[in-house]
Amino acid sequence: MITFEQDEFNLADYQFLENQFPNDFRVGKKRRYDNKEPPQEMSKQQLQQVTGRISEEVAKKYTIKSPTRKCTFKLTFERDPVYIAGRYCKYSRCLPQSPWSEDKDAPRKPGNSVSEKVCDILKKTFEASDSRFVTSGREDIDVRMLGTGRPFVVELRNCRKTDPVRSLNYLKTLESVEETINQCKEIKVNFLTRLQRDVAEKLSVGEEDKRKPILRVLLQYPASFRRAIRKSNDQQFHSK
Repeated sequence: MITFEQDEFNLADYQFLENQFPNDFRVGKKRRYDNKEPPQEMSKQQLQQVTGRISEEVAKKYTIKSPTRKCTFKLTFERDPVYIAGRYCKYSRCLPQSPWSEDKDAPRKPGNSVSEKVCDILKKTFEASDSRFVTSGREDIDVRMLGTGRPFVVELRNCRKTDPVRSLNYLKTLESVEETINQCKEIKVNFLTRLQRDVAEKLSVGEEDKRKPILRVLLQYPASFRRAIRKSNDQQFHSK
């Protein structure tokens, strides 16, 4: 992969976006109280959120200038991602699915999520430079995941160690990974296997269309009250 870089206008571009979208560049309380200098860079997530809302009117305010320095380039070699799928059960009511902190400005406790407990061991096993944890839906932090577990896929990027997943070797390797992950009492993984990219990408398709059926029951209320509730909410309630 070849990456071309030109950082001459980074600061000017950042200031332009900050002026046009000030609410997206608010400094957290902790940073303000620590008297630290405001950031002059934006995260990839911030950039995606902002650039998607640039209108024609905002674009016309931007002044294009010719660079005075040559761009640089970087050549990197990476392996194709490795996809490991399975199901996880969560037994703790204090463990989030993904890294999370009650105070968004406070540092997160490392390893305190389902994704980290699974991905950290897989990254170490295959010496991957990065990983991505994708699940079919999610549960609240105080909700357990029981039964056969929730399907998930881990995308392991640029693995430096791929022999354990070649041919039939991956079966023994993933059995060993399961045993290592399951030493943690808060979660358990099952049915680890390797997937092709096209199959792995189908896991999250349709996630937003899923619905959770909820049955609401009214007890010990007169029929007139129940009829009023049904009429106001335009929903069906069942009484026992």
